[in-house]
Amino acid sequence: MRLSVQLYTLRNPLGENFAGTLKALKAIGFEYVELAGYNGLSPAEVKKILDDNGLKVSGAHYGLDALKDVDAIVADSHTLGNENVILPWISEEQYKNGWVEFAMELEPLARAYQDKGLTFSYHNHAFEFENPVPSTFAEMWDKTEPDLIQAQLDLGWITVAGEDPVAWIEKLGKRVSSVHLKDYSGNRERHDIEAGKGVINWEPILQKCEELGVPFGSIEMDNTPDEPITSVRRSAEYFFGKGLK
Repeated sequence: MRLSVQLYTLRNPLGENFAGTLKALKAIGFEYVELAGYNGLSPAEVKKILDDNGLKVSGAHYGLDALKDVDAIVADSHTLGNENVILPWISEEQYKNGWVEFAMELEPLARAYQDKGLTFSYHNHAFEFENPVPSTFAEMWDKTEPDLIQAQLDLGWITVAGEDPVAWIEKLGKRVSSVHLKDYSGNRERHDIEAGKGVINWEPILQKCEELGVPFGSIEMDNTPDEPITSVRRSAEYFFGKGLK
């Protein structure tokens, strides 16, 4: 599994110095980044800065409204060299009728991206597991076409919700397009912590990801305990030590 980093983690330093922050990530040892917006730049400008620093894109987050403009996102993806578009969050209004029902509405959009050669993934938080509206999040995966909507499993949020990350990786198998390597402090109010310092047992998780051929694992923290680049570096060093590249 290749190591990446979700750039939302570094949104503040990126806002101050986009190119300099990417240069710092390369110095840490990253070869991939996961995008969360373009920081006011064009996709071509982002791609040039990535190329200048020897970085590639492992995936990109886009809101649902943006994703509905398939042609625009496909064009951006081709410019950026990105093959995986990811829906990072939805509102309660969008899933209130049930998770299966939500996914059925999403499938045509996922198919549109698949037809253009891109993977369409859904990124979870904890609320998916904690809001068993008329149909559950587990049923969503059981009752939808396995080749359309893929999963970016956020292992930290799965743990916050009291679920087993290994079981979910195993359940979804080849539908797991990537994982978020978010550790969990054990305190929901201040859940972010650097990798290896929280309550998650990473050994069986990484073993299962390797077994199933999960291509990417992205470091991500909503609010870093230390300066963002410092917390990202410590987390990267932890996962490099576990054999990720």
